[in-house]
Amino acid sequence: MATAAPRKGALEREDFYMATALLAEKCSKDPDRQVGAVIVSTEERIVSVGYNGFPSDPTTLENKMLYVVHAEANAILKTTQLNIREATIYTTLYPCNECAKLIITSGIKKVYYLWRKSADKTEDKASERLI
Repeated sequence: MATAAPRKGALEREDFYMATALLAEKCSKDPDRQVGAVIVSTEERIVSVGYNGFPSDPTTLENKMLYVVHAEANAILKTTQLNIREATIYTTLYPCNECAKLIITSGIKKVYYLWRKSADKTEDKASERLI
């Protein structure tokens, strides 16, 4: 039995996963930065989606950066019932050092990202060393 050639212009899997992360970031209510993340199992199934957000009303907070839950952390926390060892995470922003620690500890092995805001701060360098 002959197999059909792939459709011309079909989306590659990696592009689909990143597009899903881009869609997830649209759910963020953060007025300054929206970030989305998707965790994909070794079987190439999306097992979790996350975006950055607040655990409480952001209008009552004096410094939102102290309270925001990052997209990668949200996606990891939603997989508590699943084994994500050896999984891949697609995120729209390079993970910060706190998210890098969560990614490594959870067993995720690959990280794909769209852009990086900086690499100059101590935290950025720590994240790079971890990942």
